[in-house]
Amino acid sequence: MKTKKSITAVSATALGALVLSGCAGGAGGGQDTAAGEGVEPRADFSAYQEALADMPETTLVYQASAQSPEGPDALRSEEFKKNVEEASGGRIEVELVHGQAIAAYGEVPAALEDGRIDIAYMLNIYDPANFPVTSAFSAGTTLAGGSPRAAEMAANAAFLEVGWDSPALMAEYEEHSMVPLVPVHAMGGIHAVCAEPVDTLADWKGKQLLVGTAGMVPQAESLGATPVSLSYLEAYEGLQRGTVDCMATSPVGAAAGGVVEVAPYLRLAEEANFARGIGAIAAGPSFETLPLAAQQLVFDQLTEVFNNSLRSDLESNIGVAETALANGGSIAPMDAETEAKIKESSAALIQEQVDKGLVPEDFADTITERLDYWTGVTEEMGYGDEGDFETLSEWHDTDPEFLMPFSERVFDEVISQHRPE
Repeated sequence: MKTKKSITAVSATALGALVLSGCAGGAGGGQDTAAGEGVEPRADFSAYQEALADMPETTLVYQASAQSPEGPDALRSEEFKKNVEEASGGRIEVELVHGQAIAAYGEVPAALEDGRIDIAYMLNIYDPANFPVTSAFSAGTTLAGGSPRAAEMAANAAFLEVGWDSPALMAEYEEHSMVPLVPVHAMGGIHAVCAEPVDTLADWKGKQLLVGTAGMVPQAESLGATPVSLSYLEAYEGLQRGTVDCMATSPVGAAAGGVVEVAPYLRLAEEANFARGIGAIAAGPSFETLPLAAQQLVFDQLTEVFNNSLRSDLESNIGVAETALANGGSIAPMDAETEAKIKESSAALIQEQVDKGLVPEDFADTITERLDYWTGVTEEMGYGDEGDFETLSEWHDTDPEFLMPFSERVFDEVISQHRPE
C-alpha cells in the first residue's frame, strides 16, 4: 500500500515529464499542462478512475471558506471532497480545513505558494495593495441588482465570465503563482440589516453602518451614514448593544453570524447594490504537477461547486427572511431616494477604478451586458422570480438538482473554455 503524500511531495519523475503552462487565461492556459492522457469534460467517474489508475495516492489540502462542516457555505467544499475522492478511485484524498486554521485570509497566497495549502477559498479584497484588480471587480458588483433568486443566479454567472475574460485579473493570479479555479465568486447580494427600521434617506443620516469592503465606504457616506469596521466576531454584539445600527452583509454572512436575530430589519436595494465581497477559489503552483486527468477532474467539479454556492446563497436568503420575521422585523425595498444615492455612488466608484487603469473603459458596459444576458437565461430556463423575499420559501425549490441545469449551462458556456488540456 502506497504512503499517502501531499501534492507538493509528488515528484515530477513519478508523474512523468511536465509541461507547465505558465500562462494566464485558464487553469491550464489551454495548453498541455502535465503528462498523461486527458478525459472528456464531465465524464463518467469511471473514466477518471481508469486514467488515474497508476497515479500515486495524493492528498490535496483544501482550506475552505466555512468555519465548520455545518456552516451555511460548507456545502460546496463538502461535495467537492466527496466527488473528487470518488471519481479518482481513492487516488486523491481531499483534506478539508475549516476556520482558516492554516492561514488567515491575508496569508493564503503565501500558504498556497509554499505548499501549506493546495487549494483555498480566498478573499483577496482584503489586500487591495497586492490585489488591486480584485478590489476593482468588487466595485463592479454594485451594478448587480437585488432579487430573491434571478439576480443572484445572473450575478454569479456574469461576474465569473467577466473575471475569466479579464487579462488583468488573470495576470494578478499568475503574479502570485496561483492557478485560478473560480477567479470571481460574487457571493450573495449585500443587504442592510438594521436593529431598527431605516425606511427613508433621512433615516440613514448619522447611522453607524458596519461595512465589509472598501467600496462600501463611499456608498455609506453618500447616504449620510458613518461607515465603521468591526471584526466579524464582534458584529453580533455591536448590533445587539447599539455600537452599530446596521450592517451591510450577504445572506450567507448574516446566517453564519446570526446577526439577523438582533438586526431583523432587512432593507434591499433592487437596481444597484452595495459592493459585494469578491471571493475566489485558487490552487497553488503544485496543482500543475498533477497528471492532466487529475487537473481535469478537479476542474470538472466546478459545476457542482457553482451549483452548491448558489444553493447556499438562495437557501440563506430563505433562512434570513424567516429569521427576520420570527424576530419581529420586516423586509422591504429601499426607498427611491436611497437607491438613487447608491446608484450615484456606484457609478463614481467604478469610474475611479477606470481612472486608476485597473479596469477598461467599457468595464461597466461589459458587466451590464453580461448581467442582462444571464438574467435572460434565468427567465428562459424557468428560474425567474415568482415572488418576493418574504415568500421565497414557498416558491423556490430547494431540491439539490433544481439549479443544476443552469449550473451546467454556466460550465458549458464559461468554465469549460478554461479547462486544462
